[in-house]
Amino acid sequence: MWIFFLFYDKLIIGDNMKTKISSIDKMCDIMKKNRGYISSTMVDEAGIHRMYLKMLLKKGIIRKVDKGIYLDVNVVNDKLYTYYLRNQHFIYSHFTSLYLHNVIGTIRGKYDLTITNEYHNPHLVSNNLYFVNDKVYNIGKEKIKTKCGNTVMCYNLERTICDLIRSVKRLNEHDVNIMVKRYLKDKNCNLDRLYDYAKKMNIYDEVYKMTNKEK
Repeated sequence: MWIFFLFYDKLIIGDNMKTKISSIDKMCDIMKKNRGYISSTMVDEAGIHRMYLKMLLKKGIIRKVDKGIYLDVNVVNDKLYTYYLRNQHFIYSHFTSLYLHNVIGTIRGKYDLTITNEYHNPHLVSNNLYFVNDKVYNIGKEKIKTKCGNTVMCYNLERTICDLIRSVKRLNEHDVNIMVKRYLKDKNCNLDRLYDYAKKMNIYDEVYKMTNKEK
């Protein structure tokens, strides 16, 4: 999948051959560990000069998929992971979380992102943003694999159901009811955890009412 070594003879020119080989080796390792991805931040943290990104880009070995994020030309771009790499100060939530948990089959247009009240980034405003305090932000968060096998931060199903009910006035109530029904029929439904989260989020009455109505 990663083909750096085929290009060594084209990339390594001049007196600093050992430095170039070492830098490209490091970049190769980074991309192997990240399923073909490499970013400017990763390169900086590894102590590699960014000129090597430009070198691989010019040679057609990698392509730019977002600001500061590059991908092996032979790898399909995982848009959820690419977006997460660009800014990791959010958690995929609501209907995007349902998609990641394979509850629904498509993403509903914009991404649903939950962030803390204190964090503001103009690059995120094109999405559906949900602001919460620091305490609520961390409830039910977990790492999950995208359909391409990359890891992003998401909420578990119990937290996701709480979020849907909490945001029902902003969302389509009919769609929320369908998701609650589907969750209650799931063999992995965990009402104890759901109600525990609801209490911590101060929405216990709303969650209890909707989940009992839909049984």
